[in-house]
Amino acid sequence: MLRKHSKHGFTLVEILIVVILLGILASVVLAMFRPATTDARRAALSENLGILRAQIQLYTLQHDDTSPDLSTTWDPLIAQTADRGGNARGPYLPSIPRNPLNNNTDIAIVATDPAFGDAVSQAGVGYVYNPNNGFIWGTNTAGDKVYNEGNPQDPNN
Repeated sequence: MLRKHSKHGFTLVEILIVVILLGILASVVLAMFRPATTDARRAALSENLGILRAQIQLYTLQHDDTSPDLSTTWDPLIAQTADRGGNARGPYLPSIPRNPLNNNTDIAIVATDPAFGDAVSQAGVGYVYNPNNGFIWGTNTAGDKVYNEGNPQDPNN
């Protein structure tokens, strides 16, 4: 008696069709979550700016109304410093802050406060800082303009 072997398994064409369908579904799902990721990064930048501003104010208060000199490095905020009386202060931040939108840590120093959307003087900047008043801003995703905190949906962000 001859036995017929039934086909077990899938053909190459069937497997390719399933893989293609899974790829299409994955791209749709990823596209749905992209705005949520961008919104989370914007929220993280706003939170970082709040923390930075508070720590700069604390530094200024503890150092006789002198803003930290962030022109070359974040050291005044991430290292322990001494006030004019020789008292140890800080560190004010646990590590160098990174802008969540563009992953940059560099600081552009300005003499006057910029407006939202103003161009940044150099490329690859994460933050813009005015040492005259101790105020700090973030930069947009490209790192070339001041981030518009008042309107996170601004196309320049």
